[in-house]
Formats: sequence, C-alpha cells, structure tokens
Amino acid sequence: MDDDQQREVAEPPAPLYPNEETPGEVSRPPDDRAEKRALVGLSLVPGVGPGLLRALLARFGSAVEAKNAPKRRLTETPGVGPKTAQAIRSFDGADEVDEQLRRAERAGARLVPAWDGRFPRRLRRIYDPPALLWTRGELAPRDERAVAIVGTRRCSDYGRRLAQRFGEALARRGCTVVSGLAYGIDRAAHEGALQAGGGRTIAVFGTGIDRVYPSKHKALARRIATGGRGALLSEFPLGAGPDRGHFPARNRVISGLCAGTLIVESHETGGALITAR
Repeated sequence: MDDDQQREVAEPPAPLYPNEETPGEVSRPPDDRAEKRALVGLSLVPGVGPGLLRALLARFGSAVEAKNAPKRRLTETPGVGPKTAQAIRSFDGADEVDEQLRRAERAGARLVPAWDGRFPRRLRRIYDPPALLWTRGELAPRDERAVAIVGTRRCSDYGRRLAQRFGEALARRGCTVVSGLAYGIDRAAHEGALQAGGGRTIAVFGTGIDRVYPSKHKALARRIATGGRGALLSEFPLGAGPDRGHFPARNRVISGLCAGTLIVESHETGGALITAR
C-alpha cells in the first residue's frame, strides 16, 4: 500500500458538493456542462477512485476547481499525496472526455452527477457514494422504495425459482428490485420483477454502462432499460471491462440504493454477503 492509499484509508468520508444552507444535501455548480466534463475527466485520472474524487469535491467545491488547482493545494486534500496530485495536474483528458461522451451517446446513456435531482437520495448518504452515475433507462421517484435481491451465480434450481418469486412479489407490492445482472440469482430476481405488471428493476453494472456483462444478458438489459421498466447504472467509465475489483464497488451501490437486502442463496465467501454487510 503506497502513501496515497494509506492516507485515503485513514481519512473519514467527506460529503459530495456540500450545501452550506441545507446540510446533507448537495449544491448545483454554476456551470453544469463544464462541471460535468471536469468530473468525467477527474474520474479518468489513474489513482482517483470514488473516495478521492469525493474528497476533492469537498475540498474545492467543484471538479473544475479541483482540476485546475496547483499541486500544493491538491496535496492539502485528505487522501491526495504528491503522486496523485501530479497525476491530476499532468492529465490532459479532453480527448478522453470527448470519447466518453461519444460512447455514452451511442449507448443511449446519460450522465447523472451527484447534484442532479435524479441521483438517488439514499445513495448519496452511504459511506462511500459515487460522485457520478452513468445511466440507461429511467430512474423514478418510486425507486426510493427499493430492495436488493442477490445471491450466487451458481445457484440451485430451487434458489432460482425462489429469487424469481421474491422479485415478482416485491415488484407487485411497489418495490423496485435491485440486483447486479449476473447469472443465477441476479437474473432470476430481475426477471421476476419484470413479470409483475408495472414492476420495476435496476441493474447495477461492474463494467462500463456500454458493456453488458455477461454478454448473454444483453436482451435482459434492453428489457430493463426500455418501456419504463427500470434502469441500468454504472459508476465506471464507459468501455471499462469486468475487472475483479469492480464488483465489490458495485455491490456497495446495490446495497446503497436499497432499504434492505435479501440474500436468496450464497456461498460463505460470496459477493452477496459483501452486499449485505
């Protein structure tokens, strides 16, 4: 673990775009377009994860200010050491940001930053909230009443049937079913919610929003993202693959969206238990 990582672990979480008039809420920046570009740019800097991005926003009040700050001021931010500060200062990401926006347009995705009214309120309040979400489909106010259904990819037939029944039953009662679009329990939960008349479901990706993983679930992803049935979400840059470290991060977003988490079937060391914790 390098010095920057040690500092990041030691520091408590900082709020996203803190609003002095309304504690716990976020403030909209004055230049929405410039701020979005700067936010995407910072998210692409090597070594700047959600924790450091949140700390930069809290320190400088905006991604634009953080991006343009001198190295000395950057290192005054909790979690940002000289190496990370230099990476921020030397990153010229205009072309990369443009490519992200082009990919988003091709995928039918939109950027929802933390100050946007569509950003889930419950998710803002977790220990380590994402500073932005890429979304496909539609987030709805009723999604505040959400329950996660998670479990193993290698589930039994009984577990699969149970997840589908729970997904449908919860959706019929007005709950949005949240899961990770994986094989097994996740897929069954999404399908159960879609079977309910007017049911909604949200799939949280461990990849870029333009890369459905597993690829065999592309048709399911399209069903979720169309017809007002739900949304697909990712905090990762477009084009990002299914890196192993992405899935624990994805799991915190799943749980952060929800009032509760239902584990249908899981191994003792499974990711579903990470989500529940």
